[in-house]
Amino acid sequence: MNRIYLISIFMILITLCSYGQDNVLVGLNGPAYGVKIKTNFPNYTGNWARGFSITNESDNQYYFGLGSYGACTNGVSSIIYSYLGRQFNDAFMYFKPDGKIGIGTNNPNSLLSVSSATGGGIITVIDTEPNETTANPYISFYHGSDPANLSRLGYIGYGSSSNTDLYVTNDKGGLKFRDNTGEVMYVKNGNVGIGTTSPTRDIQIHRSTSLAGIEVVNTNATGKSVILLGEANTLHRYIYLGYLNSSYNSSNAFQPASGVLYSGASNGMRLISRSHISLFSGGFEKINERLRITPSGHIGIGTTDPGLYKLAVEGKIGAHEIVVTTDGWSDFVFNKDYKLKDLEEVESFIEENNHLPDIPSEKEVIENGIALGEMDAKLLQKIEELTLYMIEMNKEVKALKNENVELREKNVELESEIKKMKSE
Repeated sequence: MNRIYLISIFMILITLCSYGQDNVLVGLNGPAYGVKIKTNFPNYTGNWARGFSITNESDNQYYFGLGSYGACTNGVSSIIYSYLGRQFNDAFMYFKPDGKIGIGTNNPNSLLSVSSATGGGIITVIDTEPNETTANPYISFYHGSDPANLSRLGYIGYGSSSNTDLYVTNDKGGLKFRDNTGEVMYVKNGNVGIGTTSPTRDIQIHRSTSLAGIEVVNTNATGKSVILLGEANTLHRYIYLGYLNSSYNSSNAFQPASGVLYSGASNGMRLISRSHISLFSGGFEKINERLRITPSGHIGIGTTDPGLYKLAVEGKIGAHEIVVTTDGWSDFVFNKDYKLKDLEEVESFIEENNHLPDIPSEKEVIENGIALGEMDAKLLQKIEELTLYMIEMNKEVKALKNENVELREKNVELESEIKKMKSE
């Protein structure tokens, strides 16, 4: 066996020495040194590669090799990287002089860089546990200088016995998710923060952009949000409910939507709708529309069609006090030039129309209702007219009383004269 080993070493020496006399050193008496290959290129400027390769029988197909690749300037060489692979320019793994290792890349920018140009998985973690339900493949992160006493920082993998959930765990603190703008999302103490590293709510969003918020999109209708919560600027907050504009542009937070709940520092709270606004009650089993605001601003309570009325109520209204404003009042009745109808004329109108002059008939009230302010003014007009009639009648009564007194006095005188005449 030793003879075979010595013969093999001898054959390697003969092969290597054929390329240069003192460029290959074999430390037979010093196994710590093994085999050395010098990069000795006197007066040479360019690149070089040295190593061991396994090829096919025709030496035209490389199976595996290991070696180094470098550069040389006027005979002074330097290393660019070492490699494991087929050849120096077709390797699987690269080792840089600064200790960085590249898999699939000859220019690693970290201690370990992995690159794949063919797609598919880059790193695969396999747990060979036969029972799938108890397998828990994961990648752990540790800290410490003593391999026997390391502190685990966290892990990524399948940490549960059910083997159905992927865990991203930090044993020391929260989880940070970053992009090229910095820290985007932070998970700490069970709270999720977006734009903040200290969330105190289940979900908390802090944004410095003008269009911050949450958007829930219906993917079956491009550009149509179901819910959009956000902030147009520092003064205006909004909730879009059922976004309708297919040409949605996030730079315009106030494009038409089916519903918007909006608040502003100087404008209070607004509820905006492209169509009418309705309020329902009764639960999902017996849901009923209780109030509707039409696009023209008319309000219906108990009715979905307020018609031309600013407020239409189908039912009774209870109020402690109602104030009705009007453009005029009925005091014109007391003007000197007001022509008061004769009672005979009023009597004739009533007999013919069955209602007072200037007062709507029963049929008109049933069909059109009454305007409280206008009707109060008309009723007051009739009261004032009745007052004038009573004043006039009072004058006539006083005149009749005076006439009656005079007639009594004359009657006394006549009776006195009759008695006198009888006594004679």
